[in-house]
Amino acid sequence: TTPYQIGTAINWRSVDIGIQHTVATKTNGSLWAWGNNSFGQLGDGTTTTRTYTTQIGTATDWQNVAAGGTHSVGLKTNGLVYTWGQNVFGQLGDGTNISKSTPTLVYDGVQSIDAGNNHTIGNLPFGNMWYCGDNSFGQLGDGTTINRNQISVSNSINHQIISAGPHTTFSLNAEGTLSACGENTFAQLGNGTIVNSATFISIICPTSLGIDDFSNATNSLIAYPNPVKSILTISFDKEISSVSIYNILGQEVITKTINVNEGEIDVCSLQSGTYFVKVFADTLMKTLKIIKN
Repeated sequence: TTPYQIGTAINWRSVDIGIQHTVATKTNGSLWAWGNNSFGQLGDGTTTTRTYTTQIGTATDWQNVAAGGTHSVGLKTNGLVYTWGQNVFGQLGDGTNISKSTPTLVYDGVQSIDAGNNHTIGNLPFGNMWYCGDNSFGQLGDGTTINRNQISVSNSINHQIISAGPHTTFSLNAEGTLSACGENTFAQLGNGTIVNSATFISIICPTSLGIDDFSNATNSLIAYPNPVKSILTISFDKEISSVSIYNILGQEVITKTINVNEGEIDVCSLQSGTYFVKVFADTLMKTLKIIKN
């Protein structure tokens, strides 16, 4: 009933807990887990419960790890995402519903990770949310209650910090607002009702929540025409150092150095669809969404 030290190590970097298991990383980039392992959620290749800290594999490039109810998700320093454990609801995002007892690569180019009881979420560097797993309460925020066993990516690029509750998902948005989706039986969405929501709904806050944000009233960044067919013009009231364009999967398809307040980018080679334009100006960065016709 009082805190006690686990082992003698003094180089722990992060820790997270599931229903009955714990996952952690050390400052040397190693991955550790202990507790219930009935579904392989510890990731050591077995279903044997561990009563002591157990290193998972030998890799030393783990950046972060999160525990779901009976599954786990890990992020490596190069942006690769691995999942393991129970997969009944597709929470591993590997396109199956088969549980895994070792970390399995499922996605790339990820900035953050988190996990609810049976769903897995996070955000990409340009503000999209990625998600998979249980959606029975609408906690994936895609407007449905259909479970997803493969990672999907939202069209919105407004998600700056993503956090998962047992059956909810919260987003701290670029402008400092807060939104949420999923189960609301106990008013956990904070919108004054007890009605579940399958889409993100805004939560009224007395003030904007703090977050480093490029977008404000004095920053007039414009990308036009949008939709664009051939030449995209980027205009800003500060000198733009460079511009990068990414497809919906987060893959960089165009990058260009500009060093002026307004520049043009030839996008003729891009296929029709949605793209994200990341604009750098000195120490500032802003991401916009464009449509290529």
